[in-house]
Amino acid sequence: MAAWHATWILSPLSAAVRVRVESVLRRGDQGRFHIVTLGQMTCDTSAFFVEDEVRVTEGEDGDEREVFAKTWRHEAPRDFV
Repeated sequence: MAAWHATWILSPLSAAVRVRVESVLRRGDQGRFHIVTLGQMTCDTSAFFVEDEVRVTEGEDGDEREVFAKTWRHEAPRDFV
């Protein structure tokens, strides 16, 4: 099962996109894994800002525990874009 949602704001000096994707995987005796990824890109007049996050939980609904989480952040100059 996978579900995703995206939102866009279309303004040249404040453009933004946000995406959320969720997946549930079952691996036999290894159990159930719930994966949530969040991504967003925003900007201002001088730079683009990208942030991504991944969270993985293990276990059945109501009895999940986090087994992995990581966030990445990056900034890139617009260079006349």
